[in-house]
Amino acid sequence: MVTERKPQIVEEKRESAQSYLRSLEVDSLREIQANYHQFAEAVKPILKQAAAKLIEYGVFPEEEVAGGKTVQIIDVNYEAGGSLSKVVVDTNGTMFICEQMEKPEDDFGQNIDWDSRKEAADEDYVDFSLIALHNMAEQLREGLGMDTQSNPIPFHSRW
Repeated sequence: MVTERKPQIVEEKRESAQSYLRSLEVDSLREIQANYHQFAEAVKPILKQAAAKLIEYGVFPEEEVAGGKTVQIIDVNYEAGGSLSKVVVDTNGTMFICEQMEKPEDDFGQNIDWDSRKEAADEDYVDFSLIALHNMAEQLREGLGMDTQSNPIPFHSRW
């Protein structure tokens, strides 16, 4: 039987490895988070302009949400695998995360709880902006009577 051996850093390299570990866990994480923020700030005006154009052309969708209200939002996607939270974009191009509620007993499924919305984090903009733009382009394509299957915007995120 072979026993599993965990790698050990030799004594003369431990101090250097600990220093690098601090750099990796702090400095690198900060740099990645800063890049997320830069990306989010870059994509927000694009979403805002796309939302304005959908309104201008009269194709910004309306969706019934919990409580029987109807709001203009684009249902982008579920927040993460197994999550019931939804990512949506409003008429200002702002991305939100919303909880969902069970529909009344005479109906099946879930409704977006618009009152639970919280503005999306930078990481959400990284994860969902391509999907949001894809869905916005589909609204325009449908409004123009075009095929939505040939949408050139990729329908995937970094997931």
